Parts: sequence; structure tokens; C-alpha cells
Amino acid sequence: MADGSEIKLSFSNIVGNTDKVEQQVKIFTEKLSNKYKLSIGYDNSSLATLEKQIKGIEAKMKNVSTNIPAPKIPLPNDKDIELYKTKMQNSLSRLKIGKDKVFANENIQKEVNSFNSELSKFGTTGAKSTKELNSQFDTLRTKTAQVSNGFKNVNKDGYGFTEMLGLAAKKIVIWGISTYAVYGTQRAIQAALVTLKELDTTMVEIAKVTNLSADAMERLKTGSFGAASAYGRTAQDYLKSVAEFSRAGYDTQSEGLSKISLLAQNVGELTGDQANQFLLATDAAYKYKGSQEELTKVLDGTNEIDNRFATSIQKVSDGVTVAGSVASNAGVSIGELSAAVGTMTAITQKSGNEMGRAFRSLLLNVGQIKGEFEDGEVIDDEALSKSAKALNAVGIKVHELKNGVEELRNPMDTLKELANKWNTLSSMEQAPIIESLGGKLRGNALLALVNNFDMYEKQLETYTNASGSAMKENEKRMDSWEAKSNQLKNALDEMWTKTINTNGVKSFIDILTSGTKTLGDIIAKLGTIPTLIGAITIAASTLGKKQGKMYAPLTQVA
Repeated sequence: MADGSEIKLSFSNIVGNTDKVEQQVKIFTEKLSNKYKLSIGYDNSSLATLEKQIKGIEAKMKNVSTNIPAPKIPLPNDKDIELYKTKMQNSLSRLKIGKDKVFANENIQKEVNSFNSELSKFGTTGAKSTKELNSQFDTLRTKTAQVSNGFKNVNKDGYGFTEMLGLAAKKIVIWGISTYAVYGTQRAIQAALVTLKELDTTMVEIAKVTNLSADAMERLKTGSFGAASAYGRTAQDYLKSVAEFSRAGYDTQSEGLSKISLLAQNVGELTGDQANQFLLATDAAYKYKGSQEELTKVLDGTNEIDNRFATSIQKVSDGVTVAGSVASNAGVSIGELSAAVGTMTAITQKSGNEMGRAFRSLLLNVGQIKGEFEDGEVIDDEALSKSAKALNAVGIKVHELKNGVEELRNPMDTLKELANKWNTLSSMEQAPIIESLGGKLRGNALLALVNNFDMYEKQLETYTNASGSAMKENEKRMDSWEAKSNQLKNALDEMWTKTINTNGVKSFIDILTSGTKTLGDIIAKLGTIPTLIGAITIAASTLGKKQGKMYAPLTQVA
């Protein structure tokens, strides 16, 4: 049978023996036809034609060769697969010998798991070849060596440097605990006595301004630890607020209001005095009668304004404290007041007290209300007339008809109309309004409000939809170090309260006081202590000398 080399017959060999051309061609073409199923013809009268036909055959043969599929590589049999798996598992086992710590390493465990996973697939379609698996095992071996190098610095007991540091740290802790057991307990008792003294002082203050019975006072004290811990504050913080609200006349409501005060201190970063004053001023101005629900709404609203705008609860609360009474009498809601102060402080970045006074003046002038204040500000008939005239000049009325009766407009309605017209007014029209409503010192506050009335309306909307804002924010603070430290302090203080009898301490102090007075009376009669000691010493010396003479004969006889 012909092979591929026969296709390369040299044309020169054929023409060299012309007598046998026909015979050779016949033999050659028959072989080609039988092997490749080709139909070949030739013209024996033209060797050129024969050459052309041979070249055509060569071209067809090349095409046939390229279409022949590559041979399939057979998969290893089951026996070979199992042998290879066993071999690699044995290699892995040998690699693990004496390297327990190394193979406990998280990264090494991942590499081992990956290798075992790929090895288990060996012999299946799409699995890694032996070459690839061997390479993966080499990578595992390299990483194992790298991790192993990290355990070189060990002592004779097999402890690494980090472990030795850990052991040393444990010994230090044990030593510290032992020391604290002696000196720490002493300091803790001293601190507890100071705390109990502070609590007792606060409880006395509460007793002065309330009619609570002894049992009720005791319940208040013991309950203060849990009440304060619920807000991450100390019992002293809680009881001081109770005392403040009790002095203001909120006997039965003082505990509930104190909890709102603690909440305000947490979310607004207010001091106890600031939080208490904010709640007292707001309650008095808007006549909430100590309603915890209403005052919590106020705190929620101001807190959300704090969260969303460039102002703070402290600034808003200071402004509300200053202007609350005037705003309430002028028909301005607590939400409107908070939003107005919030807007002015956000724009001017001035204090809440300053913007509160500025807004108070605006309300009096716009609302046509006379007033005189402790800071020297006076709003009289002349000032009110100028304000009304300046507003009327631009078509803004300070009065309106209601049911046929002329009444003063709500100041916020007047200010809203002014804000809507402001940019349409000339500087000549704006100047008298700024002067009459804001004055020389507070014109910037008026401009901050009328030029940013859209911010005021957004803050008012924020205030209205802020239910639960303060308590939600407080939950985040409860996870702070400070809150948890205060809870621990409350637990310790409560323990000492139950352990140390404060009445017993007071009785002991009374005994010391009485004894000191008695000693003072004795000294007053006999003289100062040095004189008294001197007299006793002289008397004893004299008595000793006399006794010596008395016993001298006896010693001589002996």
C-alpha cells in the first residue's frame, strides 16, 4: 500500500526512463486511487499535462491531511488513578509529620483543602492533569516551609515569642489582681464613701422641697441606679434633675421629667442644668403642665433639626429658652420657634441666646407687641409704629379681618409674606424694614430668616416628622464606653449602698463629734494638751523619786 512519500515522486525520474512512463503512471495512479478513493486520468502524449495532474494530486493530499482528526488521548484506567491518588496522599501525610502548628495555620488549611478537592476529581473529565496536581503540591510544600520559618523563635519548652509574651502578661494580670485585692478595695471603699455622701446630700435637697415620706425617699434612692443606667448616666445625674424639677414644683412628675432630661443630655450633649432649663422654659411657655409626651416631641424635633442642619440642640434650646414665652403669646408654635432659631443659627453661626433675642424682637415688632426685657431691650409704641409703617409701605399688613373683627396677624404669616416679596423689593424699600424690625444690631438675623425661608420650612417639616428621633439616637450612645462605664459605676454604688449603712456612718460621726467636744471641754478646764502632759510627767517623776527613797532600806538590807 502506498504511503505519503510516494506522492513526492520526482518528475525528473519519470522523464529519465520514457519507455516505462506509461507503466509507472498506471501503477502509481492505481495505488493513489485505491488508497484515497480518487479518480485520476492522464494524457500520455504530454508529460507537461502529467506534471500538472501530479501537482493537483499533491494539493488534494494536503487537504485530506488537514481534515484528519487528532487522535484521542485515552484517560488513565482505574488502577492508575488509585495508585496516583494514594501516592499523593502519602506525600501529603509525610509533609505533615512534625508540623502540627504549621498545618493549623488558616492559609495552609485552605491550600490543603483545595489540593484534596482537586485530587479527588482526578481521573474525571475536566480534572487537573498529574502535571498540574504535582505543581499544586509543590506550591503547598513551599507555603508550608514559609509558615514553618515563623516558628523558629521558640524557647526550650516549645513556646514561641508571642506565647511567651502571653504568659508574661498573664502573670502581670495575676500580680495586678492580687495587688488590687488589697489596695484597690481600700480605694474603692473610700470612693464609695464619697459617692454615698454626694447621694445623701442630693436626697436631703429633694426632701427639703417635697413632702415625700421616708419610705418614698428610700424607694427613690434605690430606684435611681436603675433609672440612670437605662440612659447610661450616673445616679447622681438623675437625682440632681429630680431635685431641680422638685424645686420647680413638679413633685409627682419630677422622676419622669428627669428621664427626659437625661435623654436630652445624651443626644444634645447638654449639661444637666442646660437640659433642665430647656424643659422648664418650654413647659412654662407652652403650658404643657409637665406632659412627658409633649416635651419628648419637642426633644425629638430639635434633635432631628440638629441631625440635618448646621445647628445644634444646644443652640436651638438656648433660643427657645430666651424667646419661648413671647413666641407662645404671639401664637407661634414650638415647632415654628425651633425652626426659626435653627435657621438663623445655621446661617449666621451665632449663639442660640443671641438669635433667640433677635427672633424675640422680630416677633414683637411684626406682631405689634410691646415689651421690656432684662437685657435692656425696649419695644414701645414708637418702635411698633415704625415697623407697621415700613411693612405697609411694601403692601404687607400687620392686621387682618377675622369674622368682621380686625385682629393682629400671626407673625409667621407676616414674615412669610415678607420673605416671598423680599427679592422683588429695592434696597430703598428694604432698608427701613431692616432698621425697624431688626434694628442696627439684629438686621443680620432678619436677613438670615427672610433670605432662607425655604430652609425654615424644611426645618419645620423635619421637626414635625421627628417622632422617636431622640430615643433612636440614644440607643447608639448606649453602646459607648462612657455609657457602659456609668452603668458599672451605678452597679458598684448600689452594692455599696446596700453594704454600708449610711445611718451607721452618721451615728459614728456623731460619736466622734461628741467625743471631740468632750475633749475640748476638758482641755478648756485643765489647759492645753502640752501643759497637761507636762504636769502629768512632773507628777510621775516626783512620785518615782519618793518611791525610791521608800524602798532604799530594803535594798540596802538585801
